Amino acid sequence: MRSSLDDRERVALNLVTIHTDGSAVNNKTVHNSGHGGAGVVFHHGEREVTRHFGSFRNTTSARMEIFAIIKALELTRPGVLIKLFTDNQYCSNTINHDWYNKWITTQADKANMDLWRRFKKIYQTHTCNGSRIEVTWIKGHAKGKYIHNETADRLATKGRLKVREIVDNRDGFKNC
Repeated sequence: MRSSLDDRERVALNLVTIHTDGSAVNNKTVHNSGHGGAGVVFHHGEREVTRHFGSFRNTTSARMEIFAIIKALELTRPGVLIKLFTDNQYCSNTINHDWYNKWITTQADKANMDLWRRFKKIYQTHTCNGSRIEVTWIKGHAKGKYIHNETADRLATKGRLKVREIVDNRDGFKNC
């Protein structure tokens, strides 16, 4: 019987792979705003965990994607390597190019600042406690190519279709 883990097993235990997706159906009475949900698929070693959140009113798919990323990080323990996959270029670019931080620092009048502030807090909690976060954009709806993204998409739709509604009051979904 072995008494210690080899390097490959140690890395696997400290790696969390996450796929996120946001979903919103436009409401024509409110400009670019509608009913939305968020989905998250976690892989930690051989274990898969899925979560969905919703049903939000007066929201957008971009807000739902940011929300999914935030919830994923809130549900992941700090001190691990996090490989996060999103099919939303706005989110991957904003994180990878550190735009959110520039916007917060300059107090820019950008959309979704409430969520980017919340993202920054959880991101800093992770990085200050030893996490390394890699965000990768993948093509959405690429039938069969990214099965975990497709699962996240189904979870986001499931969240969007929930009966209980939460109003997105641009205050960062504090009760979620």
